[in-house]
Amino acid sequence: MDMNQLHRLMLEAAMANPNMVVTNTWPSKPGHIPYTETWVVPPPKIEKFAGTVDLTAQFEFRCSWHIAALGAVPIGSAMHMMFHRGDDASEKAEDAMDAHTCGLKSLEVIVNNPLDVPAKVTIAPALWTRQIGGEPKNDVTIMTPTYVLWQLGQAYKAIFEQEYADGRWKIWGHELNDLYFERLYVRGNRAWLSIGS
Repeated sequence: MDMNQLHRLMLEAAMANPNMVVTNTWPSKPGHIPYTETWVVPPPKIEKFAGTVDLTAQFEFRCSWHIAALGAVPIGSAMHMMFHRGDDASEKAEDAMDAHTCGLKSLEVIVNNPLDVPAKVTIAPALWTRQIGGEPKNDVTIMTPTYVLWQLGQAYKAIFEQEYADGRWKIWGHELNDLYFERLYVRGNRAWLSIGS
């Protein structure tokens, strides 16, 4: 599947589910150039995981992001805030991981903390379209570590909601507000997390 086919499928999915599309526009002021960006974001798929994980990481991305806060921030705001870290080591790590993940059609993330019943969260890339002034629109497929962690913030929010409803994940010892993302490890098209509190 080439990127044009992927873009078309994502846009068709977005048309079927308008909640997947987020548009931000900064109005023009005297002397300012208008800017519009649109995110087409497939929701993460969450299911029970049965299997083993090879814990030999190809890539490691370090962070310290509050999961509940990340799950509450809109995608455009999160990507802009998380991009400006001012940390050279983190930026190099993200660049290395991004070079790997940008070619993936999906990423499977194994979530087992603080879950007794592990979950597999499947994340698909986002399509980001931006237009500055009268320039042509620019379409970019996004599958960066920051995007993955934002999606995982959405997934954790849903997992805790499911736990409160029916107890399916057997979460122990923590509330969502206690938890932080500390590491994202990636090997091939599978990833796992280090969670702190």
